[in-house]
Amino acid sequence: MSDQHSLEIHRRFAVALAASEQMGHIAMRLYQSDAMTTTRKADGSVVTPADKDAETLLREMIARTFPNDAILGEEFGEQPGNSGFRWVIDPIDGTRSFVDGIPTFANLVAVEFAGRAVAGVANFPALSECVWASTNDGAHWRSRQGLRTARVAPAIELSKTMVQTASPQSYARHGKLTALDKIAKQTLRTHGWNDAYSFALTATGRSHATVAFGFSRWDVAPFEIIFEEAGGQLTDWSGKTQALATALGTSKSMQAQFIEVLS
Repeated sequence: MSDQHSLEIHRRFAVALAASEQMGHIAMRLYQSDAMTTTRKADGSVVTPADKDAETLLREMIARTFPNDAILGEEFGEQPGNSGFRWVIDPIDGTRSFVDGIPTFANLVAVEFAGRAVAGVANFPALSECVWASTNDGAHWRSRQGLRTARVAPAIELSKTMVQTASPQSYARHGKLTALDKIAKQTLRTHGWNDAYSFALTATGRSHATVAFGFSRWDVAPFEIIFEEAGGQLTDWSGKTQALATALGTSKSMQAQFIEVLS
């Protein structure tokens, strides 16, 4: 990677990190507030003014600073570009949790180049946590306890692991109850956090794996580079790294064991 390309990544990462904090402020103005209002999108999912305002904020920042970059956002779709870079935005991941007053929602921002994330930020404003990474710069985790390096947990026996995953109802809706049964029988504990916080827990070593499905690109894009820089990997359930329809985030040393469970 050339010095110029590294500089271009760093410039975009700096904007992503600053924007995620501002997006968090937008969300927190409505969080657990009587002023919260919702509407339903065509797919039946819930959206709030904060979702749209947060994505608009970042799109305006990108237009001012990197006008030739492409953008893919949950609320306003795709905008083409010709720079080779694409921003992927989920202004509030876990909008249902956000509306219900549950603090696991996040502001997710990724920057891609050639189809792979090269910078990513996952900001959890209600928890005062943020996890971020960029290529060859490591992964970092800021919490109320301060700033530290984000690292996946070391390998242990599969029977002693804790896995973050979806609810049994979600497995049932997607026809994947067999996978849940295998996870439950071969690991120590499963937690159904659902939102992006499940990926953050594993990327920071507080859980051993995150297993997910039924998501969009903006739900997982920042975690590609976060896991990579944290010493892990984000793949599908078979180990592939492109066009994910399912997701497994774990350490490289435990990946094969979890793939066998999910096969």
